[in-house]
Amino acid sequence: MAFTDQLNDCKNAAIKCIAEYLQNRDDLKDKLENPKKSLDEMFKYIIGEASKRKTGNCAVIDDETVFGWAVHYYDEDDIKIAKVNAKVNVKAECEPQCKVKPMKAKAKKEKISDTIQLNLFEV
Repeated sequence: MAFTDQLNDCKNAAIKCIAEYLQNRDDLKDKLENPKKSLDEMFKYIIGEASKRKTGNCAVIDDETVFGWAVHYYDEDDIKIAKVNAKVNVKAECEPQCKVKPMKAKAKKEKISDTIQLNLFEV
């Protein structure tokens, strides 16, 4: 099944977020259409990698690392996916990674003094 078809059929918000990130990368256009790869397998790979970093029963992974694992999954042909029995919690919303809110420059206010300072050396 084509990558775009998999994305359209996907109900998992986390997988959709990762897939949209991958679609926006020009260097992966051809690799996303690999018939041996799938979004579900990619997600299983990511869960397996996250489970390797867990402490106790918890692993907290930042978005950049997760996106890196997704890219790695599509880059490599021989990816081994570990079977993991894990509960996965993800952010409920997906924010595009490319959006950066510009900061407004603060206008410098010129300090105006009501008092005049006299110079003792000028007479």
